[in-house]
Amino acid sequence: MRINIGAVIQHKNKILTLKRCKEDGGYWQYVTGTVEKNETLTEAVKREVFEETGFKISRVGDIIHSFTWLDKKDKECLDITFLLKARTNKVVLSEEHTDYEWLTINKAIEKMKWKNNKVALEKLKDL
Repeated sequence: MRINIGAVIQHKNKILTLKRCKEDGGYWQYVTGTVEKNETLTEAVKREVFEETGFKISRVGDIIHSFTWLDKKDKECLDITFLLKARTNKVVLSEEHTDYEWLTINKAIEKMKWKNNKVALEKLKDL
């Protein structure tokens, strides 16, 4: 089973949204990535967040959403999304992204392409 992580990064009641490069679909989402072999969930979150934003995370927050799905080869995948708090709003984008915005939860939900990204952000309203 492939395991993916997501990281919803919050700073002063705003959510970080990242725009994927055109080659990767050009859509908006939060930090996402795949857990590598022999890597823990925490290690994967810290690595992906650093790679995609330049943020060094000292503490990984709570899981806010998880779901399973089948990829194009009918292989089961598990996605786990964490909530993280950022100390700064200064983002250093990787080549995977072309833009970023800090948005309210509602505006971030509007930007998301994927239903489960929207669901994860909806859950923040209840926290």
